Amino acid sequence: MHTFTLSVLFAMGTFTGCATPVGTKDDAEATALPDDIDSQDDDDPVEDGQPEDDSDADSDADADADADADADADADVEESWMPTQGTWIVQSSVLTIDECGLEDVVNRGEPGTTLALSGADGAFNMLFEAGENVACEVNEDFEFFCSPTSTIDSTATDMGMDADIPVVIQTEGYFTDENAMWMESVVDIDCSGPACGLIQILLGTSFPCTMAMASDLVID
Repeated sequence: MHTFTLSVLFAMGTFTGCATPVGTKDDAEATALPDDIDSQDDDDPVEDGQPEDDSDADSDADADADADADADADADVEESWMPTQGTWIVQSSVLTIDECGLEDVVNRGEPGTTLALSGADGAFNMLFEAGENVACEVNEDFEFFCSPTSTIDSTATDMGMDADIPVVIQTEGYFTDENAMWMESVVDIDCSGPACGLIQILLGTSFPCTMAMASDLVID
């Protein structure tokens, strides 16, 4: 009877194409799977102590690493060396170049003259007694170099003559410590205008010409 039933079902499925196989008695007696087996797999709780998202832990680790790197970078930064700010006074000086023969009219670097030094982060200004303000920078070897300054000397105007006397001054030097320096000022002088010939005669000089003075200074 069991074999006959299978044959009939197979024949019906062949001719009609719509028969639905019926389970046998053995199939019915088999143990049924729980209806909620899939939901049990999906709802398994995360074990205690196990992170739910590894990306959160990675983000925290990256943030900690960045903070440590920033702290190390800040620790490695050193402040630039700077000389003492305040009034500096010339102790001694010597005229190292004098092509102009105008030693008596030099107003920078003479013993007893002063300058005011101020600045920060390796950059500083020197304000001389005559009113000239010079911008300078100091390097790791304590050498300093200043931007050239250009002015027009007033001699021709004071004498009522038709001429201009441009003066360019280059300043550089070095610090022996934060309270002492050696400085050299190189002065290039020229003249333009119809009265230059007469001015040269009156001053006893010849343009263009160069002068240089080296000075030792200390904080006052």
